[in-house]
Amino acid sequence: MLPAFISPILAQRILRTGKSINFLRACCEDSGWVDAAAEAAACVGGTTRSGGLGYGETDTLEALVVEAAKRIDQHLMDVIHKRYRFKDHCLANQEISSTWAG
Repeated sequence: MLPAFISPILAQRILRTGKSINFLRACCEDSGWVDAAAEAAACVGGTTRSGGLGYGETDTLEALVVEAAKRIDQHLMDVIHKRYRFKDHCLANQEISSTWAG
C-alpha cells in the first residue's frame, strides 16, 4: 500500500534502489553506497529546510530519490565492473561457450 503522495513510478524507483543497496551490502559486502547516498542528499539538500523534508515537499522527495538512485546505480556498476571484473567474466563465459560449440 502506497501513501497518496508517492506515485507508482517513484515507488518502483525507491524499491529498485533499495534492492541495489541490499545487494551491495549483503552480496558485495560494500559500504561505499553510503557515500553515494550522502552525496545525493547533499546535492538535493540545498533545496530542503534544515536538512529534512517538510510536509508537501513531494518534488524535493522525488528529486532526492532520483539523485540517490542515479548515484547508487553508478556505484553498483563500478563495483561490478571494477572489483568483480564483470567484463572478464563475460569473456571467459564466451570462450567456454565457443569451446563447447566446437
